[in-house]
Amino acid sequence: MLGSLRHYLYLLIEFQSSVDPFMALRIMTYVGLLYQDLVKQRKLASKRSLPPVLPIVLYNGERRWSAAKELSELIHPAAAQLARYQPSQSYLLLDEGAIVADERWPTDTRNLVAAIFRLEYHHSQQDVIDTIGQLVEWLKSPGQARLRRHFATWIKRVLLPNWVPGGNDDHEQWQALNDLEEVHTMLSERAKRWPEQWKQKGLEEGREEGRLEAARNLLARTAMDDREIAEICELELEQVAELRRQA
Repeated sequence: MLGSLRHYLYLLIEFQSSVDPFMALRIMTYVGLLYQDLVKQRKLASKRSLPPVLPIVLYNGERRWSAAKELSELIHPAAAQLARYQPSQSYLLLDEGAIVADERWPTDTRNLVAAIFRLEYHHSQQDVIDTIGQLVEWLKSPGQARLRRHFATWIKRVLLPNWVPGGNDDHEQWQALNDLEEVHTMLSERAKRWPEQWKQKGLEEGREEGRLEAARNLLARTAMDDREIAEICELELEQVAELRRQA
């Protein structure tokens, strides 16, 4: 706030799990519709001034983002006389997988958002255990109790269903946990059993189609690499690679 005037910044967040080549065009449309609605609803702080907007694309897909981040990249080059009349719109991209892989974000970086990304893009069970252990340490003060509970709820409701083998007897016990440290302790104790349980689940399916279906489940629900999945499901590495391409 400067003087008696109020200044607003609007955050426009778009969640993406796949790459949209025309995302910059969509963002321009969203921003335009937002401005039109603010004008129509007479919600401008100043009668002749539109508020700034920060468009953010939060992407959690497996492949790295490859779409243009500036609208001008999508428009065919125009003559100099026309260039000034072409629209311009860009957005801030948060590619979770790229952030996790970036060396500028080491695992000991004290950043909660980076920790969330690392949990979603973990490479092993130990990565998960270590990251949750860091969160426990970072949020250990009494004033962070509420945030610890929120993290525990998010992990057990969103992440754990994709980690724990179907039909696992631990499910009810997981849902009873409300503290992040309890989640970390139980995960440390029981996660080592899950690969064997996934393997057993695949073997019980029997025939080749059963092993392929188990591999599809692992591709969809875990961050295991193709070699690990091939070993667990007793498939050829090329078979798993083809399933990943089809996903």
